Amino acid sequence: MTLPPAAGSSHTPAGHTAAHRMTREQEAIWINDALSEGRSCYTVLWAHRLRGAVAPDAVEGALLDVIGR
Repeated sequence: MTLPPAAGSSHTPAGHTAAHRMTREQEAIWINDALSEGRSCYTVLWAHRLRGAVAPDAVEGALLDVIGR
């Protein structure tokens, strides 16, 4: 198992670009995935109820921004 670079580490393997530090949640997922036998799978479900007037173009734009990140 190869551990992710420590915070502040400037070392990156040849041909790789430097990455941002993982969040605690991302590290937990990474560790679980690295230690699991076979493929791990993650699904996050959520729902929000919108009330009142909604601008469909604004909602679409916001979702596209999230997907782009």
